Amino acid sequence: MNDGSAQTGFDAMLRLFDADRDAAAVKYEALRSRLVAFFEWRGCAGAEDLADICFDRLQMKVAFGEDIQNPNAYTSTIAQFVYREYLRSPEYRSDSLDDENEKIPEPEAIVAKKSEDGDLVCLDDCLNE
Repeated sequence: MNDGSAQTGFDAMLRLFDADRDAAAVKYEALRSRLVAFFEWRGCAGAEDLADICFDRLQMKVAFGEDIQNPNAYTSTIAQFVYREYLRSPEYRSDSLDDENEKIPEPEAIVAKKSEDGDLVCLDDCLNE
């Protein structure tokens, strides 16, 4: 898409929100803020980028002639799908595993801690032999 057609698509999307361009811009920004909050509340990295993906998809639907009566509800549905895709993304899985690994102490640290407390001293002796 070149800049002219992208602007035309964006203008068509804005008209979904209101016939008055200024009022449409206010409604667009309000919805964008809610989408960013939606993704942030769910702990998504790049919440603003995910909100932009929702609007890109809405703009694409408008360009293909989809009859959208309620852009807020339609975009909220898109956000649900984008969130599910995010959960399946390799980036999310990698981050989740890193977080879990940070929370789980190493087995040696567990045994050392229990040995310091006097627990498992016999096990330590047996393992050393």
